[in-house]
Amino acid sequence: MIVRGIICDINGTLIDINTDEGNEQIYRSISHLLKYYGIRTSRTDVREGYYQILKEQRRASGEEFPEYDAVAVWREFVVSRLERSGASMTKNKLTQLPHFMAELFRGISLNRLELYPEVREVLDELRPNYRLAALSDAQSAW
Repeated sequence: MIVRGIICDINGTLIDINTDEGNEQIYRSISHLLKYYGIRTSRTDVREGYYQILKEQRRASGEEFPEYDAVAVWREFVVSRLERSGASMTKNKLTQLPHFMAELFRGISLNRLELYPEVREVLDELRPNYRLAALSDAQSAW
């Protein structure tokens, strides 16, 4: 067998990532952000609503180990809270805000995002003899 190329997963293989999705600052910050848009909600509502929508999205996939769409979770959350609060939002803002919320969520939850030691050296050593590619199933917003 001749190996001509090597494909590496990014997170957990090349990059050491550690997050804390239980960090209350995430939910507090998002509730404050939403107040700016006229949506009054508590950090508890943000946390519980996020996990409820996430759970429903995963259940609906029918897969044993489903991935989820973070932007879609936040879009559903915003739409439901807009309806509940009677606030309104332009279509453009409703497209942009959930993407930003997914980025904000990841940014605040992130404890570490760095290459594992010696990754550059290993890739530099492999590059002359193999075609290299990186692949990820990470959220597009992240």
